[in-house]
Amino acid sequence: MNCLTGKELGKEFSYYVNCHPAEYKDFVNEIVNDDLTLQQSSIRLIFAVIKGMAAEGKYTDARNEASVAICRKIIKQFGSELCFPLI
Repeated sequence: MNCLTGKELGKEFSYYVNCHPAEYKDFVNEIVNDDLTLQQSSIRLIFAVIKGMAAEGKYTDARNEASVAICRKIIKQFGSELCFPLI
C-alpha cells in the first residue's frame, strides 16, 4: 500500500464522505479494531482536524456552523488535555 500525503488523504476523505454521507460503520470498525498504536495516531489526527475546525476566524455558514460550534466546545472543554503520546 502506498502512503498518501496529507493532501491526498484529505481529498480521499472528502471524496469518501461525499459518496457515503451516512455509511460510517465500516470505517469506524476499521479504526476501533486497528493496532492500538494506530488507534492512538488516528485519534491524534481526528483531534487535529477538530482543532483546525475550531480555529478563530474560520469562515462558517449554514453548511458547517454546527460542526464548527461543536469543535469549539470540545476544544474549550478539553483543549489542554488533548495529548496523545506516540508510544
